[in-house]
Amino acid sequence: MSVCEQITQLKHHILIIDDDREYFKRAAQMLLDEYEVQLLDSIEVGIKLLTECTRYPDIIVLSLPACPSQINESYQSLQEWAFEKDIPILFASEYVEEQRKRDASLLAREVYDFIDRPLKPAELRIRLRNQLKLHQDKKEAENASYIDPITGIGNARKFNEQVFRRWNECLRKNKKMAILLVDIDNFKGFNQHHGLNYGDLVLQMIAEELQSLATNVNDSLCTLEGNQFALLKPFCSGYELESIADKVITKVQGLQIRNDASDEFSFLTVSVGGYSMYPEEDLTHKTLLQEADLSLFNAKTSGGNCAELRTRHAVANIFELGLGEAIVETMAS
Repeated sequence: MSVCEQITQLKHHILIIDDDREYFKRAAQMLLDEYEVQLLDSIEVGIKLLTECTRYPDIIVLSLPACPSQINESYQSLQEWAFEKDIPILFASEYVEEQRKRDASLLAREVYDFIDRPLKPAELRIRLRNQLKLHQDKKEAENASYIDPITGIGNARKFNEQVFRRWNECLRKNKKMAILLVDIDNFKGFNQHHGLNYGDLVLQMIAEELQSLATNVNDSLCTLEGNQFALLKPFCSGYELESIADKVITKVQGLQIRNDASDEFSFLTVSVGGYSMYPEEDLTHKTLLQEADLSLFNAKTSGGNCAELRTRHAVANIFELGLGEAIVETMAS
């Protein structure tokens, strides 16, 4: 059974990576009544399989080389991958104290721990339980502070964390990254006319429509302000971004939410600002946010119910004419 197949089981999935396969096989036998256990004898194979999965292990037990100088880029890559996916690692090492001192920064993240090697099955079982419980408690606390109470999606704090993680991931993989900012036109006047309770219901309806556009596992939809949403799209091309922006406007128009507070539009509309770029070493994720915000400002000052999409090399204006109908104009920056 493959890693991906085993992860679909209900038990917590433990991935153990060690070149001493026979020893770990004996240790794994002690865990089978409580966990689904997968054994691999190569960290390179582990990285390849993990990047192909759509659902990941709950914890990784990774054996470090007997000589610390043998820790190569593959170990660093796995650590970075696990940190991005928020998966704890339990390092098995013959030099635990030395590893603890050298990797104190990893331990501070509360997703890593060390255990003496050779492993004692009883100690391994206890360490796994403790680490999984610690990680679960941490996730529950984070989720409570990362959720917008009105829409039920991520809040600004969640978005800031996600955009930082995805920026570093796209930088490492040399992949394009995009953000769409969605702002409800004249929402203050809408709330004053229709009432805050109805306004909250409208936010929930729009959030549900936008959530359907976060189709990839790395996508994130969050709220930034009372009437503003942010859709983070790593690995997104300019063509895909244009299509998504068009769908945003179309979906909101399709809700046909009466807007008696507007003299221009009979139904509630949104403005969309987008920016896409390849992350660069001398820039930060704040560049992406600032440029997307500028695109949104331009869309709103154009009258609303439209989108402006920009990249490092070009800008595309999408002016919505009706449901599913748009004009796209591209200009060199």
